[in-house]
Amino acid sequence: MVTLFYAGILGIFYVLLGFYVVKNRRLHRVSLGVGKDVPALERAVRIHGNFAENVPFFIVLLALIEMNGAYLWIIHLLGIMMVAGRVIHFLGIKHKEGASRERFVGMVLTWTSILGASALSIILFLSVFI
Repeated sequence: MVTLFYAGILGIFYVLLGFYVVKNRRLHRVSLGVGKDVPALERAVRIHGNFAENVPFFIVLLALIEMNGAYLWIIHLLGIMMVAGRVIHFLGIKHKEGASRERFVGMVLTWTSILGASALSIILFLSVFI
């Protein structure tokens, strides 16, 4: 049930990021692609794309570890890390071109939550057979 909560939050954020892309498309009058020399639209598209590349796999892992008996506090910790990572990543790319501390921290939180859920998946699997 905890995964439902984080999937809901992340799903809403995904739609909001989609609206952010549409807003930039309208503002810069670009219907397809990222246009020529439109860095704001390119950043919006990559924020949305990066979210779509990382979050679904995390949600699957989170659901699996929850279904296999992971402690709820660990599931919450991983979920909070992912949500925070995605928000920080968004802010880092939205407000700054190129590398930024926020972008780095956002990705570290994102990947740490995926790695944590992955490691816990393996541990839960092995605990059945050892």
